[in-house]
Amino acid sequence: MNNGENRRLNGEADEEDDDDDANGGLAAWERTYADDRSWEALQEDESGLLRPIDNKAIYHAQYRRRLRSLSSLATTARIQKGLIRYLYIVIDFSRAATEMDFRPSRMAVVAKHVEAFVREFFDQNPLSQIGLVTIKDGVAHCLTDLGGSPESHVKALMGKLECSGDASLQNGLELVHGFLNQIPSYGHREVLILYSALNSCDPGDIMETVQKCKTSKIRCSVIGLTAEIFICRHLCQETGGSYSIALDEDLKSGMRIDTARHDRGLYFLSEEASSRDDHQTGFMLLNFPVFENDFMLWHFRLGHLNFQYMKYLFPYLFRNVNTSLNCDVCIRAKQSRVSFWSQPYKPAISFSLVHSDVWGPSPVTTSIGKRWFVTFIDDHTRLTWVFLLTDKSEVSSIF
Repeated sequence: MNNGENRRLNGEADEEDDDDDANGGLAAWERTYADDRSWEALQEDESGLLRPIDNKAIYHAQYRRRLRSLSSLATTARIQKGLIRYLYIVIDFSRAATEMDFRPSRMAVVAKHVEAFVREFFDQNPLSQIGLVTIKDGVAHCLTDLGGSPESHVKALMGKLECSGDASLQNGLELVHGFLNQIPSYGHREVLILYSALNSCDPGDIMETVQKCKTSKIRCSVIGLTAEIFICRHLCQETGGSYSIALDEDLKSGMRIDTARHDRGLYFLSEEASSRDDHQTGFMLLNFPVFENDFMLWHFRLGHLNFQYMKYLFPYLFRNVNTSLNCDVCIRAKQSRVSFWSQPYKPAISFSLVHSDVWGPSPVTTSIGKRWFVTFIDDHTRLTWVFLLTDKSEVSSIF
């Protein structure tokens, strides 16, 4: 073998070594399976069989996850707060704030937490400003203007702890919109509403007010002290705010209270749970505390249901009730009235006893303009006379 052939063979061997290095040192039959990687296209189903993976479904799921992540990023970017915040706190001081489901009352609890919030807010946002607005008697009142002094806000709030009338969410939004609409663009406009009522007595279309707040880029958040209300949820969704309901300690703990069985759209508690004396059944789980007079309230709501049945259905209602249960409406409804005695007197001659009655005004006028009539009935012969009248004052002349 000459030198030229040796160099050619050595070159081919070097090329083969380079190819082996590029493929990770795998042989040709190993590279075939490594390129295909067919085992990765299989997955085990519920029955234990190997089936090919649906790549289209996987790609579609990944695409939906990317869309959700992008939408969440856009939402967080939309509600990003600025360096200088201008916040109005709207407090509901309607008659609903006097309820005592939060001890000692909703008004006292709200005032206490607003005071703590104002002080902490200025600690974290020293350049920002706060204003207080109250709504009661269907009117919104500006308690304090925008300012940076927590003491002035707290002092003004504690001096106006009075509840009356109904709440008007629209009037409160209109008032704070007029104030915040004058804020320069570098300030972040916010409204925090502490709402105790279950309704809103508004003078106009509140949806237009919500759109005005959205156009002015006013972020509205609501903390409800009762059940969730649609208009509050809609307001927060449109303006990019948050909506939350104040819960008691049992619901905030996140622990499971009980389990229920679902049947045709209803949830039934287990018999064991219903028989426990300390268990708050039904509506008790929905953050509606029980007071001493609640058993009468639910007696009325359930159509004057028998108290024995109510004790069986809602034992928690009667746990602290020591008085005898009496309902005036039930007692009067069960009273039977003895039929009237027949009259022994019977007129022997005509016109010794005459019955008369006047009726009107009729919603339909006769052809001659009459809307009233008077009747005379002879008790002996049962003979009847009917006279048409234009006005009730004509009865004396007919008689």
